[in-house]
Amino acid sequence: MSKAFAFSPAQKDAIFARGENLLVSAGAGSGKTTVLVERILRYIEKGGKIEEILALTFTSDAAADMREKLDRAISGLVAEHPDNRHLQEQLVLLPQAQISTIHSFCLDLLRRNYYRLGLEAGFRVAGEAEVELLEHDVLQQYLEEAYADPSCGIADLADAYGGNRDDSALGEIMLELHQFCRSRPQPLSWLAAACGVFDSQELSGYPFAADIMARMQRELTAVLDLYQYLLQQAAQLDDKWVAVLDKEREQIAKVAAITDPTALLDALPSISFGRLPALKTADSVLRDDIKQRRDQAKEIVRALQRKYASAPVSQQLAELHTLAPLMNTLYRLMEGFESALTAEKRRRGWIDFADMEHLTLALLEDESFGAELAEQYREILIDEYQDINELQEAILRSICGSDNLFAVGDVKQSIYRFRLAEPQLFLDKYNDYGSYLGGRRIDLNYNYRSETAVIDGVNFIFRQLMRADIAEIEYDNDAQLHTEKTAPSAAPEFWLIDMDPVDGGSADDGGEGATALEVEARLIARRIRELHDEGYSYRDIAILLRASRSREPVIVAELASQGIPAISEGYQGYLETAEISLMLSTLRVIDNPHQDIALAAVLRSPLADFTPDELVEIRFTAKEGDLYSAVQAAATASEQALASKCASFIERLEQWRELAARQNVSSLIATLYRENGYYQLVGAMKDGAVRQANLRLLLQEAYDYERHDYAGLFRFINYLNQVEEKKLRSAAACLTGGREDAVRVMSIHRSKGLEFPVVFVAGLGGKFNFLSERGDIIWERDAGLGPMIADRKSRRKYPSLAHTAVADRLRELSLAEEIRIYYVAFTRARERLILSAAGRGMADKLSQWAQGWADERLSAHYVLRANSPLSWLGAALLRHPDAKEWRELAGRDDQSLLPASAHWQFHYLCAADLSYMDEPVAATSPCQPAEHVSPQVASALSYCYPYAAITSSPVKWTVTALSRLGISDDEFTATAAYAQESPSEKGVDYALRGTAYHSFLEKLDFSAADSEKAVAEQLADLVAAGSLDPVQAALVEPVRISRFLTSPLGQRLRAAERILREQEFTFLADTDQGEQILVQGMLDLAFWENDGWVLLDYKTGGYGKDQEQLRKMYAPQLAYYRQAVERLVGGPVHEAWLVMLDLGTIIAV
Repeated sequence: MSKAFAFSPAQKDAIFARGENLLVSAGAGSGKTTVLVERILRYIEKGGKIEEILALTFTSDAAADMREKLDRAISGLVAEHPDNRHLQEQLVLLPQAQISTIHSFCLDLLRRNYYRLGLEAGFRVAGEAEVELLEHDVLQQYLEEAYADPSCGIADLADAYGGNRDDSALGEIMLELHQFCRSRPQPLSWLAAACGVFDSQELSGYPFAADIMARMQRELTAVLDLYQYLLQQAAQLDDKWVAVLDKEREQIAKVAAITDPTALLDALPSISFGRLPALKTADSVLRDDIKQRRDQAKEIVRALQRKYASAPVSQQLAELHTLAPLMNTLYRLMEGFESALTAEKRRRGWIDFADMEHLTLALLEDESFGAELAEQYREILIDEYQDINELQEAILRSICGSDNLFAVGDVKQSIYRFRLAEPQLFLDKYNDYGSYLGGRRIDLNYNYRSETAVIDGVNFIFRQLMRADIAEIEYDNDAQLHTEKTAPSAAPEFWLIDMDPVDGGSADDGGEGATALEVEARLIARRIRELHDEGYSYRDIAILLRASRSREPVIVAELASQGIPAISEGYQGYLETAEISLMLSTLRVIDNPHQDIALAAVLRSPLADFTPDELVEIRFTAKEGDLYSAVQAAATASEQALASKCASFIERLEQWRELAARQNVSSLIATLYRENGYYQLVGAMKDGAVRQANLRLLLQEAYDYERHDYAGLFRFINYLNQVEEKKLRSAAACLTGGREDAVRVMSIHRSKGLEFPVVFVAGLGGKFNFLSERGDIIWERDAGLGPMIADRKSRRKYPSLAHTAVADRLRELSLAEEIRIYYVAFTRARERLILSAAGRGMADKLSQWAQGWADERLSAHYVLRANSPLSWLGAALLRHPDAKEWRELAGRDDQSLLPASAHWQFHYLCAADLSYMDEPVAATSPCQPAEHVSPQVASALSYCYPYAAITSSPVKWTVTALSRLGISDDEFTATAAYAQESPSEKGVDYALRGTAYHSFLEKLDFSAADSEKAVAEQLADLVAAGSLDPVQAALVEPVRISRFLTSPLGQRLRAAERILREQEFTFLADTDQGEQILVQGMLDLAFWENDGWVLLDYKTGGYGKDQEQLRKMYAPQLAYYRQAVERLVGGPVHEAWLVMLDLGTIIAV
């Protein structure tokens, strides 16, 4: 039971209420996870069983976090009630509790009930990259078959939407539509309805008609509101202006009153605008204001006329009718493709994540099974409910009753529509629980995370911005954040940086060639230094960005240039790293050398080592043709050195190509790593361990690819293209642990669920991205399909009425999500919230922001016409009492201010104000000796530490380092040289080979390793199981190990019953100076035989040394191993042996 947390009345209600379905609308920082855990805990405390609970989350990390918190909480209860057997049982059963992601829950059901659905018992969940590749393959095969049937209509569809050169665009449309449809319980049913409406004779028969009506009425209402203001202002000028404006208002009001969509669109062109009479003597400020606002109203009306009334409705309907055959063809093709894809996945025994959900829903459609499962779970809890989709909702409905659903979420933080989340499902319950839907809503709107100033600052913005007709929820008293904190806190900050030149200066006054983001980063760096001086650590600070991929490196670089440590936590797939990009270029060249960009990358790399001048000379050798042809020509036509270099490269490339034809891809990649020393090269670079980890990821990718029935270099390259394009793999390797004292730079999406003492939200002047509305065929759940009109005669495309309506709907949904995204960003801050934006024309923007004001909120029209978040935030904050400087720059008075509970700090800078200045460095002067020093001081200054000789020795020694103390530098130098002289392994890092052999021997089953073949089979099995690094495995030669294991000593080892492998040890040893040091090492192997231990130490290399030299070199090391075994394990050591794997020699020591 939680004692440290004093729950609020609303939280207690959410924890204890039973007997009804509950929707908990939990605002940012409201303690929803704590409430979830506490609810489960109280259920168990009252006698409930853990197996009766189903708790679902959207990430594995969230599920693990919930399980961990429950473990601590139940353990606390057990400690309080040690005699409570029920609590002890629940603690024991907790690891088996159904606390998981939705996909894990579905997979568990399918594993236990596969036979009900006709699945194979050994079905496998295919990876995203595999599925993507399979989808492309099946689609291509299916389309080829469709082209063979002239009657299917695919030729016309491809001609309309296939693209300029081939039908690839049509394929992309089908694949995207496939993904979208699969988030619905009945994918083909939705598609059939969406495609089947295009022969409707009435506009009202199209799903987008209602959207058009709502949009038109909203826009025309905004225009009428403007005219009401215009008439009031014009009454102060001239009656003639009033007459013109009033006539225009009457026209608009008449059209706005129409309720039939066809009649409304046909009437829209009737709105026209007259000419305002000239006024010679009038208030010029008032006159210009009226003209400006009337122009706004005219533009709104004319935009509607251009979009929806460019032709009579009858003509637009006729155009939609011409799309009916094409959309019917699209449906038939999608239906056939879905069937072919499903059949191929079943043939392979695959399912994907969407299949999990669809198959689970099919399983639950068996009423008896669904009822049985519903009876099993007395409590069904789901976290982040705002991110659910329709298919997942259908699964929940199948297992929930009327009194056991506990859904927690915050629609204001729904930011995953691109993953097909449907926040409307949350909103339906939010708005209707307690009425016809039953159930009850509980609002958790007290924020326990942020300081008062941050909360009030967030509320001030989103009370104006977040409204039901735009952002899908009203930011009313129930939705806004509250706090019980009363202590004063730092006001949020907003910094505007104007990039325009000042007083005729250069546009680069902020620094030569500096971009807006770089100048913004300089400001952020300055504020971070100030915050650091105030006592904040760097790790307390996060910088959040909307479009992070291209911006994060800029921010990190600018901070680094000013000595501020920063870590970019944005996604960079390992395929995008420099070391992997070069390997991919190499593979592409091996597959097809006539690829100029890939070949140029290889030639300039350490793999070929051509200089830029040499590349120029090669290109001049053969100016026509591709680069590879030029290299071939240069191999015979250039001066001798370059010709020899080109010929050598061509020879190596041919060897690689022959290897690619003979061996699998993983073997080719391992050879490239080993043969060229590339693996060791990147290891020697900055962040070498990370780079080598990325190389291992690529090799593992090849192993996975081959294990899944694929083969061939060309196909592997295509596979990687899919992985890279769709971002289907985890990020590049990273060795940071997350607690470094460094500023975090990340995307807003990545920050969700996190919190930081200080949050910067940067790049607020960036434009919104509306790419989703630009396709040839677009779609939306409620508005349906929106195809372009493809005029085959004129070879041009233009938007149909459906495309226009769906595009507008998608834009509105995108803007609604943008509002929620910035709500998430601002609520990550605990103590300090700092916003920034940089750009040109900032003064003009200030004057435009007031156009968005309407009563206590921003007008819907203004919000939906904004092209950047700055347009919203500027308009909202310009009304804050503290924004006086901004209003003066904008030429606005203080008459439209809104009351504010907390202060903001507003700043306006020019880029030149942020030009770099060197940090002052404290001057130092050399110390001067004093003329007279007392005997006591002289004695103290002349004191010599008696143990100075051992101060340079470390407290802890490794066995290897201690062993070297007894051997001369010359001997070790010679040994290092021998390590480079292996007759068969030139260029191989012996440290890496040694590690590889040790890793394998640690896992090798000696009893089954009776031949070279048996050793090789175990090596392959360990790699396939993921137990051995593929790069290491490629360095192991089974013959060397089998040679040892079949020797007399090896046979004794294989017969031993007790074996110690890779035993780490630490013990204290005495030094000659009477001190003690800590000795640390790793024993390779020891086996028990005849009442004593036999020690083995594996070694690679050793070329050029005789047995006596090797024995002398390694005897000290074996002596420490002997001490370690006798002191720490117990028992005498009878024998110690050096096993020289490369030399095939066993040496007694």
